[in-house]
Amino acid sequence: MAEDTRRTRNLLSHLGVKKPLESFHQHNQEQKIPLMLEWLSAGKKLALATDAGTPAVSDPGAKLIRAALELGIKVIPIPGPSAITTALSVSGFPSDRFLFLGFLPARPAARKKMLEQYRDFPETVVLFEAPHRVRKTVADLEEIWGDRKVCLCRELTKLHEQIEFTDLAGLRRQLEQTEPRGEITLVIAGKESDSSTHPQNLEPDLEELIAAMIAEGKTIKQIISELESATNLPKNLIYKKALEIKKRLDRGT
Repeated sequence: MAEDTRRTRNLLSHLGVKKPLESFHQHNQEQKIPLMLEWLSAGKKLALATDAGTPAVSDPGAKLIRAALELGIKVIPIPGPSAITTALSVSGFPSDRFLFLGFLPARPAARKKMLEQYRDFPETVVLFEAPHRVRKTVADLEEIWGDRKVCLCRELTKLHEQIEFTDLAGLRRQLEQTEPRGEITLVIAGKESDSSTHPQNLEPDLEELIAAMIAEGKTIKQIISELESATNLPKNLIYKKALEIKKRLDRGT
């Protein structure tokens, strides 16, 4: 079974594999699932492939897998390309924790409501978007979240792969000039800490504390780990401050 039989058939032909191939996508999965379950219950083995991603992760497959599991049918995952982890790995943004929003709602009101809900999320955000909606989505992101750093990944692992590092304002202007095509993944920086949300007198104390820890020979990674749990300050704020102080101390100023 394949989301796009043309692409999967090319792969099978390249590998010299000749097997029956059925289409399985969002528009026919409800009709195909009973047939698939019938085959599986009869002892046949099925493989599910997606166009360029991972089955059941914002791609068809979750309903079939859930139904198969309910019947006691064994499901075996095979590692393959995932736009989420691929885009995260190339973005340069922190990826130890991140939020995956999948495809945002198509309706403007629902999309804006979701973006308002996650506006203050401090970690990296990953989302998918269709080419005909990406302009409006980027405009909404800039309006609601402000002008953050963003990595646009288009057609990952395909022939016309594109990776752009910019900010939301720059991406909005770029999309106004160019008609986007293909599958798009956006990786967006989390919200930076607003200094007004922290006591103003905390910064000098933080500087002294970081300087003392650097003098003790602690690495920036150790400083972030210790101070994040001790102060409840955002990791990116501690990182920026530690890097700034270390550079200043290295210069002897």
